Amino acid sequence: MFVALALTAFVVVLIRPQRLADSPRVAAFLLVKVFVTTFTVVVLLALTSSYATLYRDIPNQFTLSLVVICLSLLLYALTANPLVHLVFGIRVVAGIAAGPFTFIPDLFAAFAVLLLLYQSYR
Repeated sequence: MFVALALTAFVVVLIRPQRLADSPRVAAFLLVKVFVTTFTVVVLLALTSSYATLYRDIPNQFTLSLVVICLSLLLYALTANPLVHLVFGIRVVAGIAAGPFTFIPDLFAAFAVLLLLYQSYR
């Protein structure tokens, strides 16, 4: 949580939210999104590390699926973060990234859901 707060404070101080959006309200929503997605990335990194350790101890298909699902959700959270859009030069209009970042996060989420569905029928 502290990492997410620190990164959001960094955005407020150095990047200036007004550069991220056209209106102050959208800029505030983007700051909340930066915090939430950064927090999610940190939690998923810890969870992925935990499941990877578990997979080393108990190498079976189920624990491998947990690792892959966590990695997919991690990529989802990373590609949904407005800071990643800023790094790649993607313009954010009304809180929505233009270009491929409009659907790339959903592809990672869809992959995770398909893997969960596969595991439930196994």
